[in-house]
Amino acid sequence: MLSPNTDEAPWVPSGGSGDADMCADLRHYSGVLKPLASRAARFCTLVLSPWLILAGTDAAPQQDDRKNKLGLVGIVGKWTEEVGADGQVVTADGPANPWPPAAPDAARIAARLFSRVDPAFVTNATAPGAFSLSVLEHVQPLSRGTYQAQFKLVSGTGDQTAGLVFGLKPTGEYLFARYNTKDGNVALWRYANGSRERLADGERSRQLPLGAWHDLVVTIAGTRIIASAGPAADGLRLEHDLGSDATGRVGFWTKRDSVTMFRQIAVTFSKIAVTPAP
Repeated sequence: MLSPNTDEAPWVPSGGSGDADMCADLRHYSGVLKPLASRAARFCTLVLSPWLILAGTDAAPQQDDRKNKLGLVGIVGKWTEEVGADGQVVTADGPANPWPPAAPDAARIAARLFSRVDPAFVTNATAPGAFSLSVLEHVQPLSRGTYQAQFKLVSGTGDQTAGLVFGLKPTGEYLFARYNTKDGNVALWRYANGSRERLADGERSRQLPLGAWHDLVVTIAGTRIIASAGPAADGLRLEHDLGSDATGRVGFWTKRDSVTMFRQIAVTFSKIAVTPAP
């Protein structure tokens, strides 16, 4: 469980600055923004599923207006976003795209996301060890809060995997929490300098079935990362202290040959520090 540090200055839903302005900006882009305030927690939630967008509006938007609400930007690999029976669905189709991207394409993406091009971003995106990666352009960088989605494992040559990316920097370095069928667990990784490094593994493992939807949740609580997959009863969970800040953009990750789908994507921004309860 998580408990807020109430010694922090309270977040003001309007007329303030920082995260309050960020939440106002996010309302402009997409989703249903739900400012919530109480003695226990003060945060705002951006829900990025179109059926929830409709629930918060007086009139249903036209079909064309519902496209690209996530601001999905594929950095490495082939990524698509469609609206269907499952709502807004993001699909990674690893085998369908050349690997890796060309340097000029990577540079254009860096300028689009960060308003500048760091040579390290291009190096990381075009490295032989790069993985399939996308980012949600319309979502502000996350420093404290929760990022979650449902995933469906469709296929993969040697492994089937799904990951949530967070802490994406202008250098192209990022963190990701993933579930895969090879290990059957949740693991936390860092990608930097053209390769990945395993930071932590969950203690339990279980094979989640392919072709079904499962939850994947990442909570940033200061320098501590909490990640979980599947039903809580399965215990597929980990906690790890990075010892450093995890602020950065959020997105999705898979292995090169994986076909993976994501839906019901939501990001919760927390103004106050959050620490694990004793």
